[in-house]
Amino acid sequence: MKRKGTERLLELSQITDERIIARLRLLRLIVTIAMIRNQKILPLLTFNLVQMNLTHGMSNSMPSSLAMYGTILGRFGYPNTEIEKYGKIALTLQDKLGCNDTFANLTLVTYGTIFTNFTKFSKCMKPLQAGYDSGIKTGG
Repeated sequence: MKRKGTERLLELSQITDERIIARLRLLRLIVTIAMIRNQKILPLLTFNLVQMNLTHGMSNSMPSSLAMYGTILGRFGYPNTEIEKYGKIALTLQDKLGCNDTFANLTLVTYGTIFTNFTKFSKCMKPLQAGYDSGIKTGG
């Protein structure tokens, strides 16, 4: 994603259509189930989440979706610099949105699967603990 693309993401307006928000929530739930039951469909589900956000605007699911997108790129052999970019964009969007309900998931994906590829695991422990604590508080 080029720099212009990152800026465009940060400028997307928040989705207000309740039907779209409900579809995104449902897709997020299906992604969670697919992680356990059928990982082969994760790329398709993740790409759908990202595409829906790009089409309709920003939602709380966008940061986690971008992080998962980066993780999938890593599985397909993309370089760490490309994967890291999606993790950093996801964290920036999370800060912008301030949504606590997806913080635990985002932290797990970014610090548990992306940044551990090129960062010492000990540096990822504090953010992972924060994500765990958030998940315990919010149920996310």
